[in-house]
Order: sequence, then C-alpha cells, then structure tokens
Amino acid sequence: MTDGGSQEPTSRRRLLKVLGTTGASLPLAGCPSPSAPDSETRQTPSRETTERPTTGGVSTETARTSVSESRQRRAIRGSGRTVNDELELLLADGVEVYFPPGRYVLDPISLRGNDWSLVGENATLVVPGDVTGPYLDVDGSNWTIDGFTIDLTADGAAPVNHLKGTDWTLKDVEFVGQMDDPGRRKNSWLLFPAVTERDGRGLVENVTAMDGSADPGQSSNRGLTWFGQNNVGTLVWRECRFSKWANNTLYGANSAGRLVIEDCLFENTNVGVRVGGDTVVRGCTWLQTGRVPVQRWSGDANARGLWINSNQYMPGAVTIEDCAFVMTGPTATRAITSNHEVEDVTVRNTTVVQGNDFSAVDLPGNGSTRIQQTTITGDSRAPAIALARRDGSTIETSCIQQPGDGIRISHSENCAVRNSTVNVDGAPFDFRDATVRTRNVTRRGRCRQHSFSQGG
Repeated sequence: MTDGGSQEPTSRRRLLKVLGTTGASLPLAGCPSPSAPDSETRQTPSRETTERPTTGGVSTETARTSVSESRQRRAIRGSGRTVNDELELLLADGVEVYFPPGRYVLDPISLRGNDWSLVGENATLVVPGDVTGPYLDVDGSNWTIDGFTIDLTADGAAPVNHLKGTDWTLKDVEFVGQMDDPGRRKNSWLLFPAVTERDGRGLVENVTAMDGSADPGQSSNRGLTWFGQNNVGTLVWRECRFSKWANNTLYGANSAGRLVIEDCLFENTNVGVRVGGDTVVRGCTWLQTGRVPVQRWSGDANARGLWINSNQYMPGAVTIEDCAFVMTGPTATRAITSNHEVEDVTVRNTTVVQGNDFSAVDLPGNGSTRIQQTTITGDSRAPAIALARRDGSTIETSCIQQPGDGIRISHSENCAVRNSTVNVDGAPFDFRDATVRTRNVTRRGRCRQHSFSQGG
C-alpha cells in the first residue's frame, strides 16, 4: 500500500426536491365545477425525448415521457352516488376524461382500450370502505392517469390496482391514508404494474404514498408494489416518495424486464427496494433513520436499502449512481446487498451513512464490482465493503471512514483499490484468497460529512 493524497469524492447530492415535498397533499375542492365543458378537442403538447446521461462512459438511459397526441376532451359531471356509470359512458379510445376540482366516489372499475387518459385538476377519487380487492384494473396501450389524490381513509378501504399494457403513464398521484389490512398476505400490494411487451414502457412519475400501511412499530401484511415475470418491458419509477410500508415497499426482484428508478425517496419503510439484474438506480435517497412498520406474517422489521437478487439469480448489470443511503435507524441493515449471485455492479457518486454493524456494500459473486467516487461513513464495525467471488473489481476515488474495518475482498482475482482514503479504526484491508493491487491509498484523510435533514 502506498500512501498518497486524499481524493475526496464529489458526490452530487440531489437530496432531492422530493424531500422538500414529503407529506404534501394536493389541494382539494368540495364539488365539481358546473361550468366545465361537456366535450372539446384537446391538443396534448408534444414532450420531447430527454436523455439522462450517465458518467464514466456508460450508455445513456432514454426517458420518453409521452408522444404528441390529439384526444377529444370530455368532462365528468359527478352527479351520481358514484361516477362509474358516467366514466364508462365517456371513456373511449382517443378520449381524455377531465375531472374538475372535487371529490368523486369511484367503485372498482375495469378500464380497457388504447390512447386514452384520465386527467384530474385538484380531483380526489374516494375509495369506498368495502373495497379490499381489485380497484383500478387498467389494460391497454398509450393510456395515462394524471393528477389525482386517491383517498384511502374510509374504514376498511384496501384497494389493489392493476396497471397493465404498454406505453402507459401513472403520474402526479398521491395516495392519502393508510390501507386497511384484511389479514391476508397474497395479492396484498397497492400497485401491480406490468409492461406487457418487450419494447414497451411504463412510467410511474411523481406518485406519493407516505402514509403507508402501518405506523412504526405496528404491523400489516400490506405492501406498496410488486411486479415479476409479467413485467417484460421497461418500467420507470421517477420522483416518487414512499414511507411506512410494512410488507415490502418496491418489490421487483423477479422482473423479467428492465427497471429504472430515478430521484425517488424511501423513508422509514420496511424491506426497502428489491430488484433483479438489468436495473438502473439513479438519484435516489433512502432515509432509514427511524422505526419502521412490522411485516405481520413474519414479524420482521428490516429497514433495508437496495436488495439485489433477493430471491434468485436474475441476469443483467446493475448501476447505482448519485444516491444517498442513511442507514442509522434501529432496524436499518445494509445499504446495498444481495442474497444470490449478481452480475456487474457499478456504485458511482454515492454516499452511505451506515450503522448497526452492517457492511454498506455486501455482494457475492458472478460479476465485477466498480465503486467510484463513493463515500462510506457511520459507526458500523463491519467491513464497509465486502466482496466475494467478484473478479476484476475496482474501488477508486472513494472514501471510507468508520470505527470498523475497511475493505474485505475474498476469492477474487485481478482486483484493485486506488486513489482512495480508507481511514478506519480496524483493519483497512482483509484480502482472503484474493489478488488485489493497491495504489495511492491513504489512511489519514477524512471523508466529507453530509447532512440529510428534510429540505436538503
């Protein structure tokens, strides 16, 4: 090991506009506007394709938000006990149904077709208390649900929403109130999204569910979302905020398609985020700093960060960049981990504050690991980074400062640690049956301390 100058990583902290809006509610009005037009033709503005470039020569992730389209606009009047009959009468292919400001009781409904949208303006959909199964059952191509508060506060309300098809969008939606818990575990998630064609795409954008399914210390079998082999296309979660979910939060470990998670907040929520291979996680924040709800069927409270291949090996590389993990709550565990082999993993420009004597990054084999411009601090006494059977791994321009050990690499060949700081009270390196080259590594530097209070 050769001592050299400390190179402090410049971790770009999008601590998120989402932090500034945590818990915010969409404004509500008392009734629909009687002056709303029955029908008009609306030209939906074209939104250009945007590219989110990554650093380090990694290919860009194209984020197509919508296409230019012309839909006939029809307005809900909301004159009946529920709006189901009126909505089914108005909605058709090529139609946008507009909900003026107000509250609308909506019973379970099945919506099918192509090129349609539901658009709310300060509009609330009220879920009746007897709904404990399918609620919004949506399928088709190029559909959009945009701009609603969904009220779950009725006693007994526990809706399950199926969002299926291709090139669909769910955006600007806030779920208010905790889901009731019917006691069963199966089919107990709030959202079941699926992109049903390999070249298709689904977008979940600015969706908020901060009330979760139970208060910290209480239990529930309700989780936020699950998607698996039925999701074969690209599913994007962008600028979402989730908290207090008891039975998993974002569960996509067995997804057959590509997964992109951008600029999302996961705060004091059980089990965290479960992904498979072929995943990009960018600009996200985990604030696992307090108590979380308990998974009722197992009795577990485990505030994980990002859990890769939790159930089985799923192929594909994983990229984690511009993220922050604060894992200091009483049940917080590892920031980034895997239960099964995982292919190439890149952790770039990321900050971890790790507690509870867990490793911040703990990955088994089948691919290389690249950790770049990443800071790991906290009070953990476990190795900050633990890699096993990960040939060709590199740790560079990064900083580790904690009371425990530094870097453990085992059963791995052709690895390197360079241009980094490893300032620990324990062993800086533990290389077991591994070949690791170290260059320009200092034990005297200090890592930048970050503040992650609400509001950034």
